[in-house]
Amino acid sequence: MRELLLEPKNACSITHTRFERVFKRESKNKWVSVSGPGGLCGIVLTLVLTYDPKEEDWMYTQTRVVTSDDAMCNELTPKITAHSHHRYMRRALMNCETIKTLSP
Repeated sequence: MRELLLEPKNACSITHTRFERVFKRESKNKWVSVSGPGGLCGIVLTLVLTYDPKEEDWMYTQTRVVTSDDAMCNELTPKITAHSHHRYMRRALMNCETIKTLSP
């Protein structure tokens, strides 16, 4: 907690995630990828990309559903596990004074 208080207000973090998935176009501004059920707990993973033309950004939603009744799988909750907005192919002034380092 103390480290957070010492960070400058304009500290930015840079992250990226790389993965390969096949998306199917559901409508003009919506793409969906569904995989599963897979693994010991029968996980169904749904990824949705929705474009908002007004904001010129993409909403990314990842939902995980556990289909197994096995007691071992009870700790895995069937819920939205990631939800974020992204702007692509657009320049932006970030106003970063420093870049945060992420712990391994």
